[in-house]
Amino acid sequence: MPVIGPLLWQAIEMPHMAEDQLTDFVDPTRWPDWPARYRVQMQYRGFGRALRSTSINEPDLEPIYAKVGKVGTRSLLIWGKEDHSVPFEYSAMVRKAIPEIEFHPIDHAAHLPQMEQATVVNPLLIQFLRAKPVPSAK
Repeated sequence: MPVIGPLLWQAIEMPHMAEDQLTDFVDPTRWPDWPARYRVQMQYRGFGRALRSTSINEPDLEPIYAKVGKVGTRSLLIWGKEDHSVPFEYSAMVRKAIPEIEFHPIDHAAHLPQMEQATVVNPLLIQFLRAKPVPSAK
């Protein structure tokens, strides 16, 4: 449905999408302004089209992650243990494809661990960014 599909997406899915994003949090009551903040992002041209494309064209990410693993570049993976948008179990596939990845599962966090557990995530990010790159043996 090349014409009808996008119209239906904009008319049916987009209007309630901001409120639906509250499921990205373990405790959405901590983020009562999130739907309003999300609506700001929704105003950018192409936002709805990009989300629709992602929802109907889910790529097979395993080969992409495998390419990253072969490059040997330092990588950091931070994942909320209670993520329902991209379930925590998917992190195993990423870790398998990139065996040397620095992995940090985050307790009491869902899809946005950088917001829900900033006091845990921010030091991890700073430490990772400050570390000197290790020369690749590959």
